[in-house]
Amino acid sequence: MKILAITQNPPAPGSRADRRLRRLFGDDLCDRMTWANTAPEVHGHTPPWFPADARYMLATIRRARPDIVLVFGPKAECGLFAVMQAIARSGEPLRFHFIGGPHPESPRPLTAHHLRDMARRLAALLAGEPAEGPTGRGEWIAAEVGA
Repeated sequence: MKILAITQNPPAPGSRADRRLRRLFGDDLCDRMTWANTAPEVHGHTPPWFPADARYMLATIRRARPDIVLVFGPKAECGLFAVMQAIARSGEPLRFHFIGGPHPESPRPLTAHHLRDMARRLAALLAGEPAEGPTGRGEWIAAEVGA
């Protein structure tokens, strides 16, 4: 299964966020992820005040044709919800599962817990198990989008 991970400013190899994700998701899952930004980059990164660009994210999803989309951080989640609305309005046969959670660099106390839960849900999806459950800010979200 193809995994697309979307966040504002994806983690650079060896960065603190990359190390955290590898510790919580494992090297195998991290190596399977294709990373994308929430908006076009400006001089190598997206400034923090840039909102997620739903058109850019939708174009990225269309190109990648992932089976699973992981969104890290509130900007990525908001952008994905706008993408899902656009897909629903268009009737486009785009189908994928998504799981959302905090940005890997978030300083909040439960970030590691929520990222670990995302990793568990991702592993369940990859094993063919259902991965649905409660939604909420900072908690995992898993659902199927499309026809």
